[in-house]
Amino acid sequence: MTPLRSFDDSLLLFPHSRTDQSIAPVFSLARRGDLLFFVNHSDHVLDYVSSEASGALATGDGDVTFADGGRYHYPDVRPREAVLLDEYDMVLDSDFYIALEVHLASAALGQWSFSTTNKGGTGSIVLLWEDGFVSPRIKATHTESAS
Repeated sequence: MTPLRSFDDSLLLFPHSRTDQSIAPVFSLARRGDLLFFVNHSDHVLDYVSSEASGALATGDGDVTFADGGRYHYPDVRPREAVLLDEYDMVLDSDFYIALEVHLASAALGQWSFSTTNKGGTGSIVLLWEDGFVSPRIKATHTESAS
């Protein structure tokens, strides 16, 4: 069975796409084979992390097939912790466009929602950098926490 939570240091590695190499991620996605993890790089415990995945496949005939993916919810995600968000089948999912939504909240960081759609599923990517930058391949919304 796949572990749903992990403190595996290899999941803390991330694709560094910034010119300034000193800027660190706050949150990232780490894909290891068929498994996709959310990684909390922040120094804060997150109240929760939840995700939803769905997919669609269009054929040359104009037919569209939809698939409902997994839903995960994790309370109290600790710093440097990774949680499983989705599992892919490289053969079955390779032609599907898979949409992933990730939602999280903490008193210190507020509420965040991230979404992305990719053929064959999402790969490793930084969702949010410490300077507030979000990858152009990610749609993000943020609400400040009420004090």
